[in-house]
Amino acid sequence: MLEAAKKVLAKDYAATLSTYDQVLALNASFPQAYVQRSIVKREMGDLTGSQTDAAAAVRLTESLLQQ
Repeated sequence: MLEAAKKVLAKDYAATLSTYDQVLALNASFPQAYVQRSIVKREMGDLTGSQTDAAAAVRLTESLLQQ
């Protein structure tokens, strides 16, 4: 996640998106990665993708809180 944060600061959104895709491929149950990827997608103009990731983060967080 630190690597992705550095890329965001550099405004290298395509590389950041790729990093979050890799993180989520390893652990699809990581709500914070969905939140961060949602922000990157919004910055890239992908509002639908951003909303989809934000919704996934909410669902995962709710699920974790119910455990």
